[in-house]
Amino acid sequence: MSTQQDPQPVLYEAGQSHIATTLLGNDKEGYTCEYSGWPVQKYIDMHYKGKNVSILPYWSAAQLIEDAAKAEYLKWEETDEEGFDWCLNCLPPLRWEGEEFVQCSECTHLDYYPVVIKVGEKYYKGSKPHSMSPEAMREEVREQYPAA
Repeated sequence: MSTQQDPQPVLYEAGQSHIATTLLGNDKEGYTCEYSGWPVQKYIDMHYKGKNVSILPYWSAAQLIEDAAKAEYLKWEETDEEGFDWCLNCLPPLRWEGEEFVQCSECTHLDYYPVVIKVGEKYYKGSKPHSMSPEAMREEVREQYPAA
């Protein structure tokens, strides 16, 4: 079990909101992938060749993952009524306001939950904290899509 004093090494690809794999070993003896048992270079060559990957302590990767996830969840994407229906029907909604707003009940990362919201005549999807008001979400959409 990892602790902040004795972190488990992980393989992390820059900008991603997840680790590539956990590792066993150390700088002196070399690293192997915890689950496959492969040497880390073989794993990189097979899955991450040409990508920006690093071996990091777990807690360092966790902070980068958190930062990447927050950046990812700041974005809104245009969707349609079908996207709204999917969000409404995939799981019981956490929050629902008729045809204008729905938030799924299963989080995607920490306190971020899938959302579809109507602004003007268009629908937009994203992941937002359940504590964020629909009006604050509409303001974010209007900032990203000024014509909304």
